[in-house]
Amino acid sequence: DVPDNLEAYFQEAGRAGRDGERAFAILLYNENDKLKLQKQFEQAYPNLAQIKTVYQALGSYYQLAVGAGIDKGFDFDLGEFAKRFGLNQAEVYHSLKMLEMSGWLNLSDAVSVPASMQFKVNRETLYDYQIKNPKLDIVIRELLRNYQGISNNYVPLRNLGYLAKAIQTSTTILEKQFLKLHTDKIVDYRPRKDKPQLYFLKERVPIEDLTIDMEMYSFRKERQAFRLKKVIEYCEKANCRSQQLLAYFGESQSKRCGYCDVCSGRNEAGISKLEYEKYKEKIKMILRLESLSLEEITDSFSPKRRAKVLKTMAYLIEEGFLNKYENEKFYWKKAEK
Repeated sequence: DVPDNLEAYFQEAGRAGRDGERAFAILLYNENDKLKLQKQFEQAYPNLAQIKTVYQALGSYYQLAVGAGIDKGFDFDLGEFAKRFGLNQAEVYHSLKMLEMSGWLNLSDAVSVPASMQFKVNRETLYDYQIKNPKLDIVIRELLRNYQGISNNYVPLRNLGYLAKAIQTSTTILEKQFLKLHTDKIVDYRPRKDKPQLYFLKERVPIEDLTIDMEMYSFRKERQAFRLKKVIEYCEKANCRSQQLLAYFGESQSKRCGYCDVCSGRNEAGISKLEYEKYKEKIKMILRLESLSLEEITDSFSPKRRAKVLKTMAYLIEEGFLNKYENEKFYWKKAEK
């Protein structure tokens, strides 16, 4: 997929030459890519009405009354939430990001949070419970033995497989026993979490009181619109790709790179095998006499043949016939059998 900014494209394309060998980055692009980028941009900046719809749906989803919810966290399933309220997943996600930007909530990525537990009763109550529930006695003893501090603090329950093996049971049964201890208010058991977590940073407000930082919203939208415009220009403008990239990053390059599809003429008419061999022989002949710059080589041919000469040179570079010195002058490198 075409990246939505040239910073990402530059980073991805740069991976091709990390080993120091000659490499070419290839970007496949057509009109559908442009439409897709524009649609993604529109979804990334939902309007205020869409943001308010998502916020109100969150209140219903978690059954939060106005004034409630501050500092509370919940499992969040984006697909299930969007389906329940008939919303577009992309618009929901970006609406949440706008709410996050304005300080209403925080949406974490999917993380693996291990189960944790803390005992909630004193020793006497616990001992009495163990006497009355002999099947859970061994579980309680092993918990106290293997998880130091569990009597006073929440402790992550790691290595449950080892614990289950010690009491000759399965982790599935062990987790059911933890839930029993929790139901009986002997422990506070917090099961493992693997879903994204949504935290309300402020109490829920009536929808008419929901405010969004529109100045920051507009700034981000305008900046992304500019970046998107430059990506599309890079794909569609017949200017040297290297010059376009350097200009975007605030640098200048007077000379064309001589390698990209624009400079090599690869985005123009093709070249026949006969033409290729003819141009190849002449280029080889003039470079055997002296090394030359790209302009000096193309000046050896008529102007109308420039595109095909550049195309031939691109093929010769790929095939290892041509190389160039640090002074940007080309020389014939490969010995033919």
